[in-house]
Amino acid sequence: MVQGVEIVDGFIVDTDPATGEVIGRVRCTTETEVDRMVAAARAAQPGWEHGHTAAQRAELIKAALAKLGEAKQELAATMTREMGKVASEAAEEADGAVCKDALIDAIVEANQ
Repeated sequence: MVQGVEIVDGFIVDTDPATGEVIGRVRCTTETEVDRMVAAARAAQPGWEHGHTAAQRAELIKAALAKLGEAKQELAATMTREMGKVASEAAEEADGAVCKDALIDAIVEANQ
């Protein structure tokens, strides 16, 4: 168990704290996989940085957040089930996680 997370046979065991029911299992990423992912991200960074303006990058991020926002209710329900959060708090947290347009615009403006 690492910081309250149970790992069994290379999988994180996702448990509902209210019932103890196992919700699911998530395979742990190996060190080799992480190294490959970091290398791929580093290789992609120059294209991301130099191939797009800050405003274009911001629009891509906002589009990704909008797509994630389509699943806000599902995200909130998952937070309630996984963490025992009150539904209204989970909904507020899910909304806050995806509603970042004003922040992104401010960052772009500050970096012009």
